[in-house]
Amino acid sequence: MIILKRYKGEIGLSKNVKNLSVAVVKKQNAQMYKDKKTIHFENAKLLVDIVFRPSKKSLVIAEMLDVLKEAMLENQKIDSAKGIALSTMLIIKHFTSIETDAQGYNGLLDMLVQLNDGEYTPKIIESFEQIELEKMFSELSNSMELVKKQLDNDFGDTIKEAEANRLQ
Repeated sequence: MIILKRYKGEIGLSKNVKNLSVAVVKKQNAQMYKDKKTIHFENAKLLVDIVFRPSKKSLVIAEMLDVLKEAMLENQKIDSAKGIALSTMLIIKHFTSIETDAQGYNGLLDMLVQLNDGEYTPKIIESFEQIELEKMFSELSNSMELVKKQLDNDFGDTIKEAEANRLQ
């Protein structure tokens, strides 16, 4: 933590500088994240975030971890294609104005099917800023790696023993 103190005669600090407040931060955030793109479809429109809020990115990661946990508990198949599909639906869910009640593994996969069948998915994905998508997928990937490492640390020996017993 950096602590700055002002001493008499110090040059460069204005007497008009205000103390940081949550109200000021809230106002700055509103300004920073207010810009949206509008994409038009035949009978509808969708607002798309240009810059992804860190708080929404955290929600995407948390929901993805919940979805993966649910899928594992229900012995659902999880491969990289499904992981990308689930991640994509969470990004659409949290960074657009889409109206959806999709939750969990099956709900998000159903959302994917519906958007794909309606041929909406490509246009929505193309409307996001590439850098924002790359950062979001990178953060998701990093989170998955951390969870994988933790699971390996916690249950690695148990899994190896179970696999060895299964092969015998």
